[in-house]
Amino acid sequence: MNRRLIELIPTLPLIQNPEAINEATRVEKDLRLYGYQARSFMFHYSDTFNVDISRFKIRDYFLPDTSFHRTFRSFFNRKKNDLTIGDLEAAIRYGKLNDAVLKDIAARKPKIPRHKIYFLTSFQYRPESVVKYLIICVVMAVLLGGIAYFFR
Repeated sequence: MNRRLIELIPTLPLIQNPEAINEATRVEKDLRLYGYQARSFMFHYSDTFNVDISRFKIRDYFLPDTSFHRTFRSFFNRKKNDLTIGDLEAAIRYGKLNDAVLKDIAARKPKIPRHKIYFLTSFQYRPESVVKYLIICVVMAVLLGGIAYFFR
């Protein structure tokens, strides 16, 4: 593992178990990099390792940094590609990062188990999950109330 690459991760100070970061760690989902923070990370990565990201489509790999998009991502089912630390590490050898390079990396990538990343904050329950379940509960309560009113 490239230690300099790991040190670039902006959420690293918040991670309880940084030793769990490996080649299979997903940059967006496991390290919680979204929107501006993800863009900033990618630009720092490009500058630090001299990797050309001019043809890299950030939108295909990272959600915008709005709570609306994070909260309702499961409702819209917009498929995002997973970008892993292993992909970034391999792209350093290529000197560029784009779809063609990522396909080539994926064809050669061995299967490595991913470890759970824990954050120091008390944010283990993601607020978007809580909001989603609250919405479902409210909808169910309204439906059941309507049925009870109809059959009274």
